[in-house]
Amino acid sequence: MTSKADWIALAERCEKATGTDREIDGDIAHAAKQFVDYLTRVPERPWLWAEFVDPDDWECWEAPEYTASLDAITAMIERELPKMQWLCRPDKEGGFANLYRRGDDGWAIMSWPCHAATPALALCAAFCRAMAEATQ
Repeated sequence: MTSKADWIALAERCEKATGTDREIDGDIAHAAKQFVDYLTRVPERPWLWAEFVDPDDWECWEAPEYTASLDAITAMIERELPKMQWLCRPDKEGGFANLYRRGDDGWAIMSWPCHAATPALALCAAFCRAMAEATQ
């Protein structure tokens, strides 16, 4: 199980990244248990996970491009945190995103605002921070 500290560290990596980062994509997928534990990370391609049956027979799964695609990260949010709402936009620093949950009165009761180099990276960071909070 991914710990709260692991999620926070992943959020910080998203906030510090200068652009799309396939290693972070693989780490988000792994942290969210998108790939089952028996799969092995392909060292030279950290966004790939593989099941090695024998040296000549293996299957490979690729992490979605979360750090490049708002569609990919919002699909992850909808799957993992279905009650959350989100917003993101470019700003003078690169990108801003906020992941939040509204109460019955319409006001946000929890919020994870983040800045990063791009809106997709900012939304990835917000997702990781929200997941950290959801982790016991």
